Amino acid sequence: MSTTDIMVSFKQMLDSDEISPAEQVFIDEYVATLNKSASFKKAFPDHTVDLYGSVNALLEKPIVKEQISTKIQKNLDGDIARSPAMLLKYTEKYLNLDILDFYTKDGKARPLDEIDPEKRCLVGNLSLTINNKTGTSYVTYTLPNKEKALDRLESIIKLLVESRKVVGNEFADEAQEAAKMRDKIFNGDDDTPVNVSSNAPKEKKRGGRTWSEEQKEEARQKWIERNKNKIAPNKK
Repeated sequence: MSTTDIMVSFKQMLDSDEISPAEQVFIDEYVATLNKSASFKKAFPDHTVDLYGSVNALLEKPIVKEQISTKIQKNLDGDIARSPAMLLKYTEKYLNLDILDFYTKDGKARPLDEIDPEKRCLVGNLSLTINNKTGTSYVTYTLPNKEKALDRLESIIKLLVESRKVVGNEFADEAQEAAKMRDKIFNGDDDTPVNVSSNAPKEKKRGGRTWSEEQKEEARQKWIERNKNKIAPNKK
């Protein structure tokens, strides 16, 4: 096909109200990579003239532009929905961190290649200290702070709640998985979920303390005694 034929065909495609197979390839590739030039070359390998103008013209085609925007937004919503589960996963690793995974019993740092890759990614930094007198070197790893990990849980749970508003049905599995991980962190090995909702039912309290049934009955009798003169006698 000549260059002229290619350009004419491309112009007809742009004027069409439908999406051609090649355009669909471009859309899917662009949404995945956000590289418009590479996406265009993959979708239109024979189109080698005026690439810059052709790519921009394709991106401005209303139906193409709309589909790209919709797909990118959908991907972002999915990322938002999955974020709490991912954060909870890493927080759980922080809380279950074992110092012996990084140091020997005598306090020496284990070589990095001997540490499990999944646990090695928790190392924030390392420092090397050399004793000037003996020449002995010591390696120290910067590891996650467990207290900060616990403090972070509250924000993650709030994020989980917010993500459920965006999730809908499509990402319900990810949100449910995040909720399970949250409960596991709070309960340890206990599978009973913890109600962290601010709307959870609370025990009724009076005077700043919880009243037992016996105390309630005692208070009722005292009230009757104080107000017996005001209570009308039973009619015989």
